[in-house]
Amino acid sequence: MKHAAMRIENFIEEVWVVCPHCSATGYIRWAFRGSAQLVCPTCSATRERKVNRWTYGIAFDPFFQLPLRLQTPLKMKTLWAYNPAHLAYLKAFLLDPKRDVAASFSSTVVERLPRWLLTTRRRELERAFARIERPK
Repeated sequence: MKHAAMRIENFIEEVWVVCPHCSATGYIRWAFRGSAQLVCPTCSATRERKVNRWTYGIAFDPFFQLPLRLQTPLKMKTLWAYNPAHLAYLKAFLLDPKRDVAASFSSTVVERLPRWLLTTRRRELERAFARIERPK
């Protein structure tokens, strides 16, 4: 099955994080070339900042560096996703035995996946995805 070539920017408009105030699920919404806003529906915490550049590739959000809600240990590292759409994309790709990508440009999400994740056995991946998808 061919998987669409997606860039990380396709998944960071809304990032699920652990609220720094109450530890519930908070959401960071990013307006392209604008600002990022943290909103927690549980405790009503909000935070906003201008975004000139951002960092990704770790289990923290790219704007405030808060821990991601969707993460779990795997092979002494961390499997993480920014939101359910990102998680579904990773799951579909990593659990597909053929892993065929319809790449139309470089720097796609799957091209940047670490080797340790690509070589993880299917059974371990299935268990890791099940842990992440379990309600917190």
